[in-house]
Amino acid sequence: MKISISSLCSLAICLWGFQTGLWGFAAIVLLALEGRRFVRSQWDLSFNQLKNIGKLWGILALGSIVFLLIAYRAMFIYSLLQWLPFLCLPLVIGQTYVNGFTTLLPLLSNDSTQSRSAPPRRARSIAVNQNNPNFYYPYFAICLIAASTSNRHDLIFYGATVALVGLFLWNLRPRQAHPAIWLCLLILAGAIGFGGQLQLHQLQAKLEEQVAPLLSGFTGESIDPYQAQTQVGSIGDLKQSNEIIFRVAGNRQQFPLLLREATYNKYQSPSWVALKSKFTPVLPQSDGSTWQLGASQTKSTAISISSQLNRGKAILRLPHSITQVDRLNVEKMMQNQYGTVKVRGQGNSLTYQAHFNPDRSLDTPPTDADLHIPAAEQPAIAKTLQNLDVKELPADRVLDRLSNFFTQNFRYSLKLAGSGNPSTPLSAFLLKQRAGHCEYFATATTLLLRGAGIPARYVVGYSVREWSPLEQQFVIRSRHAHAWTMAYTNGNWQSFDTTPPDWAAQEDAMASPFQTISDLWSFLSFQFSRGLAHIVAGKTTILLWTIAVGGLFLLWRFRRRWRLPRSLQVAIVPEQSIPIGRSGLDSEFYEIDRALQNLGLHRLSSESFQQWLLRIEPHLAESQYSTLKQILDLHHCYRFDPQGLSSMERQQLQELSQSWLDYFASYSPVTQCMEK
Repeated sequence: MKISISSLCSLAICLWGFQTGLWGFAAIVLLALEGRRFVRSQWDLSFNQLKNIGKLWGILALGSIVFLLIAYRAMFIYSLLQWLPFLCLPLVIGQTYVNGFTTLLPLLSNDSTQSRSAPPRRARSIAVNQNNPNFYYPYFAICLIAASTSNRHDLIFYGATVALVGLFLWNLRPRQAHPAIWLCLLILAGAIGFGGQLQLHQLQAKLEEQVAPLLSGFTGESIDPYQAQTQVGSIGDLKQSNEIIFRVAGNRQQFPLLLREATYNKYQSPSWVALKSKFTPVLPQSDGSTWQLGASQTKSTAISISSQLNRGKAILRLPHSITQVDRLNVEKMMQNQYGTVKVRGQGNSLTYQAHFNPDRSLDTPPTDADLHIPAAEQPAIAKTLQNLDVKELPADRVLDRLSNFFTQNFRYSLKLAGSGNPSTPLSAFLLKQRAGHCEYFATATTLLLRGAGIPARYVVGYSVREWSPLEQQFVIRSRHAHAWTMAYTNGNWQSFDTTPPDWAAQEDAMASPFQTISDLWSFLSFQFSRGLAHIVAGKTTILLWTIAVGGLFLLWRFRRRWRLPRSLQVAIVPEQSIPIGRSGLDSEFYEIDRALQNLGLHRLSSESFQQWLLRIEPHLAESQYSTLKQILDLHHCYRFDPQGLSSMERQQLQELSQSWLDYFASYSPVTQCMEK
C-alpha cells in the first residue's frame, strides 16, 4: 500500500496544527488541499495572470514577515518557521488547481531576460523540457520543521514524526526489501534516535547548569543574575543614558521606590557574585497569569510595570518585599534563593502587576556568606568601623550612624578616579577619596555592615522617582540604574541606601536638552507597541476572518470556472485578457487530454507533466509516446511562453496533434495495451 505525498502533507499539516496550536490556520490549509478530492477540474490561467498572482503573493508574504518581525521581534525566527506552511501554501495550491503551474517558475525566471533580448527558441524549449518540480515534497518537510519549532517536544511529537517519515520512506523502499524486516529496522532506528535525543537533552541541561554563570550575559537577559561587574576602580567618566527603558504606574504616595533586579552576596573586586545561585521553577495559578512568590499578605500594595522582553527573556524588576505577580502572561518563571526572578515568553511587550508588603520581606534567611569580607578589604573596613565606634551599638543605631557617616563625609561623583597605590579601590574610597557613584557606596556599606556583625547583600536595580505629566506615570531611564544594600535586622531584610540624596539631581542636570523630543517619540512608540500587542493578542481571530472573507471573494470571482466543465473553460477568456490565439487556450493538446481522460489516463492534480508522462508510458505505443512528448513541449511554449510559437511551430503543433488523434482513433494501441 502506498500513500501519496499529497496525503502525507495533509497528515503533516495536522501535526503542525497540534504542535503549534494554530488549529484554525491548519484547518484552512487542510481544507484547501483536500478539496482536490472533490474538485476535478483545474483553472486555466494565462502566463500574465499567473505572474500577477505571484506578485500579489510576494507582497502578502513580505507583509506577513514584517508583521511577524514587529509582533514577535524576540522570537522572530521561531515564529517565521511556525508560519511557513501557511506562507508557502500558494505553491501547492497552484500545483493542485492551476493547469501547468509547475512551468511557471522557470518561465518567470527567464521573463526578465527575455524582455531585454529574446533567447533562441531552442533555449526556451530546453527550459520547458526540464523536470517540473513537485512542491508537495518540500512542503512536507516544511510542515515537519514548523511543527518542531514548538516547545511541545514530547513523545507524541517524536512518534508522529517518525511515523510520517516512515510512511514517506515506505514508498521509496527497495522492492526486494521484505516489509516486516524493513518495518523492524525503522522501529529500531526510531528507538535509537529517541534514546539519543533523551541523552542529548540531559547533556544540554548539565551544560546549562555548569556554564550558565559564564554565558548568562548572552542569553538575552538585561542583567547577569550570577555576577555583577562594577566600575569600582575604573578611571574616566561614568556615562549615563536618558533612554526610557520601562514604566511604572501606581499610587504616587508610595514613591520614590527601589525596584530590584538581582541580589549578590560575595565580593570579588571589582565584581559581586551570587554564590551557588540556583533557579527553581515557579508554577502559575489556575488562571495562568498569576504567580505566587510568597505567602499571601493581608496588607499589600500594588504597582503596574510595563517593560520589554529581550530575545524572549527578561529579569523582572520587583520590590524586594514582593508577594505576588499577576496579569503576567509568560511561558515560564524561575526564582533563585536571593529573590532574583527571571521569565521567558513570546513577543516584545512585558506588562505585569506586582503586589508587595513594605513592612515584611519574604527573602530567604542569611547565610555565612552574608558576613564574609575579602581579606584585601579587611584593613580599611576595620579602620572605618573603629572610627565610627559601632562595636556595642544595636543594629538600628549602626544603620543610622553609617547613613550619617556617608551623608556628612562623602559626595556623589561620576568621575572614576581609580584606586591609587597601594590600597584597593574600595580602601581608597573609604580612607582617601571619599567620592564615588552608587556602586562604591553600596559595596562599602555592605562590607561595613558585615564587619559590624549585620548580614548584608549587594543589590542592583532601579530608582523609581521621575513622574511624567505626559504619560501620567513614572518613567525609568537607563541612568536611573542604581545599587544599594539589603541589611538583615530584627529578623527581616530591608533596603538600605547610603548614596547621597543629591545623586539624582546631579544626573538630572546632565540630561540632554533634546530630552523632551526623545521622550515624546518614546511615548508614541510605547503606545504603538501596546496597541500592536492588543492586535497580536487577537491576531488569530483577525487573520481567520481576513482569510475567510478573501477566500469567499476568490470563490465568487472564479465561480463560473468552478461550475463549468473543463471542455468549456478553455473557450472562456475574460474580456480584458489577451486574445485566445496568444494565450494558448486554443491549443490542440486539450483535445488529446480529453481523449486520454475518457480512458482514465488523465493527469492527476498532484502530478507534474513529467510524472504524468512516465505513468502513462506503458499504456502508449512507442510512436504515440514520442509524439506526445513533442506535442507537450510545443504546447508549453504556446501556452506559457510570452513570445508564443512561430508560424512554423504553430503549424507543427496542429499537424502533430491531428496525426496523434487520427492514429488514436483508428488503431488505438492504448486499448490493446490495457487489455493485455
